Amino acid sequence: FEDQIIGRNISDSFDINVTFPKEYQSEALAGKDAVFKTVLNKISLKQKAVADDEFAQNVAGAANMEEFKEMIRQRLTGIAQDRSKEKIIDRILAEIIESSEFTVKQEFVTDQAEKMKAEYTAQLNQNGWSLENYLKMNGQTMEQFEEMVKIQASTRAKSILVVNAIAKAEGITVSDDEMETEYETIANMHQIPLDDLKKRFRNEDLELIKWIITSRKVFDFLIESAEIE
Repeated sequence: FEDQIIGRNISDSFDINVTFPKEYQSEALAGKDAVFKTVLNKISLKQKAVADDEFAQNVAGAANMEEFKEMIRQRLTGIAQDRSKEKIIDRILAEIIESSEFTVKQEFVTDQAEKMKAEYTAQLNQNGWSLENYLKMNGQTMEQFEEMVKIQASTRAKSILVVNAIAKAEGITVSDDEMETEYETIANMHQIPLDDLKKRFRNEDLELIKWIITSRKVFDFLIESAEIE
């Protein structure tokens, strides 16, 4: 693939012809010929940066390299803690669901499945893929994908019911101040003026934000209350 790009110029449009390896992970594509319609958008050169104070200032706004290293250390620690917390939460919710008796309406599961399919599609579109092409590349049919989503949607639906039940039982609510703080976080993340962001919110967006805060508080409650081996 790369060899056929050599010698091209920026804005060139061309075809790249390849043959997938016989041992390719997707049996549907293994050994098959393919043509990639390609546009060369830019050419860049990687250069090894010098790890000095100037580099730290340019990259992260740190005063010096030591401060930059500490920033990275704290960030990696935070990521590790978040991942550990997610695993604990998944484990706790799975145990609660397993030991509980409740009925989930099929309409609710179907609604969650549709939302999950939309989420997958949106994420793929952001990376320049369509759902159909992505499934084809991975040797998966739409029926197989929808069956997978249906299973995941059932778990999500049960988790939502459990979180809502715990929030109600423990009197966990969301204050206006907490909502406002979340708005500010979202505005800063997307670099949008707070007032402009609020104008874009639909009722379902507000409900989603409230749910996110509620679930976060429920998860904190579960971790504090659980006996973890």
